[in-house]
Amino acid sequence: GITVDQSLPVEMVIFTAKILENAIILKWQTATETNNLGFNIYRSQAQYGRYQKINSKLIKGAGTNAMLCKYSFQDDDIDPSQVYFYYIEDIDFFGNTEKSQVISIMPDKGIVIMINEPWASLENKLLQNFPNPFNPETWIPYELSEPAEVEIRIFNYYGNLVKILYLGKKFSGVYYDKNKSAYWDGKNEIKESVASGIYFYQIKAGKFTAFKKMILLK
Repeated sequence: GITVDQSLPVEMVIFTAKILENAIILKWQTATETNNLGFNIYRSQAQYGRYQKINSKLIKGAGTNAMLCKYSFQDDDIDPSQVYFYYIEDIDFFGNTEKSQVISIMPDKGIVIMINEPWASLENKLLQNFPNPFNPETWIPYELSEPAEVEIRIFNYYGNLVKILYLGKKFSGVYYDKNKSAYWDGKNEIKESVASGIYFYQIKAGKFTAFKKMILLK
């Protein structure tokens, strides 16, 4: 009979990027390759949006190889003010394909981030703050389905604005833990500690907005 090697075509060990003034250079390295025909580069401006192939011809792979191989691809068709998402597709001699993780790049901020779970489905969500009740500080978790400028507005029981938390431009993803959630120290805009009571918080992220209630209990 015929035996077909079912090994994954590529063991990728590095996928990163270098940001130039008007270009992005993608760089990746493989530790091993098995029957690897080559690579395609896919790009989108939303993590869960439509990805399009941007290389005009296949980037030739190393076939079957156990040595470290380095590759690069320069994307000259960029707007430095935009956010870009890339992944690499490798193709073996039998036509099988495999996707890499997604890399997210903000050229004008010099930010490059690897996204660990690129193909999970995300939604726009505002979650319950924690702890709740709280004294005096709390964290507000949220989730974004696409990149957006994010702010959290905090109101007292009577609807008066107490504090605005400007979070800046955020990638699509989950912001659940203390390191990523919005943080409020229980103070107003002039840095005075606010009184115990019921407060409301509102997220604004692009066209998405939502409210939730929290309790400050001293």
